Amino acid sequence: MIFPSSSRITECTAPNVRGIAYQELWCLYPWMEPFYTNFEKAKGPDLHRWLVDNPQIPVISVGAYVCLILAGKGFMKNRKPYNFRRSLAFWNLFLSIFSFVGLLRTLPQLLHNMVTMTSHEIFCGDAEVICGSGSTGYWIFAFVFSKIPELLDTFFLVVHKKPIIFLHWYHHIT
Repeated sequence: MIFPSSSRITECTAPNVRGIAYQELWCLYPWMEPFYTNFEKAKGPDLHRWLVDNPQIPVISVGAYVCLILAGKGFMKNRKPYNFRRSLAFWNLFLSIFSFVGLLRTLPQLLHNMVTMTSHEIFCGDAEVICGSGSTGYWIFAFVFSKIPELLDTFFLVVHKKPIIFLHWYHHIT
């Protein structure tokens, strides 16, 4: 089946935690379901509630980031640079693999949207309906919140005594 039938669309449309109707991709295309874990299928509503209950997490993370940059630079001022090149390589490999998996998990939704929606619906529609709920929403959540651990990139610059240019820390803060 290339496109889901109208009965399948009705069967696979459900409200998310805010009551907004969305369609779960693995339900629309049953052949895709074995590629999704039960964890992915169940996490959408929990994550939205967690985000609403914890809006301070990004603010605290960015505040700690700025303080740790300043403290780290002061700590390293009279020390020799550390050599964490191998750790940095593993860290970058981990981030690359995570990003690639995220691509594999969100690309099917993008392709489905490009085939079944108009450009106006894709660019101007409700993000929760288009891709922000269910399993795709989970991976978008994971990508957005992966920016917090990515703040560790700066740790490697500090301990290697490399300059931290404005663009680097501005990018991480925003």
